[in-house]
Amino acid sequence: MLAKTRDVPAWQREMAQLGAEEQAAREPVEAGRLSSAEVVDYLRSLPALWAETGPDGRQALASAIFARTDVMGFERLEYELTSGAIELGLDAALPAVFELSCTIAEFGRGERASPFVTHLSRPRFLMINRTPRESLPATARSA
Repeated sequence: MLAKTRDVPAWQREMAQLGAEEQAAREPVEAGRLSSAEVVDYLRSLPALWAETGPDGRQALASAIFARTDVMGFERLEYELTSGAIELGLDAALPAVFELSCTIAEFGRGERASPFVTHLSRPRFLMINRTPRESLPATARSA
């Protein structure tokens, strides 16, 4: 600006304005954590949001919640939450270990008495929160 107009007072005003904006940007924002009810509402809205969005939206949603995911076969997923997910309170809402299990029937030849169902199993799938404890709020670390 100064090189084009040679208006030193205008340049000084512009620099002062930019300095004030930079200082304001450096100030921490005091945003309170969401209430338990707000976190529950948010979590309840996730299935609908997931269903309504496409692959790019799902990628953005997963990236906003998980800083890291490690999938270990069909039995285990370890994850770390993003700082945004922690600020939202998901560290408190999600258990340290979440176990999913279901009964699966395999179909095949079987016996004549039960020609369809040949085997019932109860596979387990574990989701384990590996978010470093120092990333969590002090109240969660003391728990």
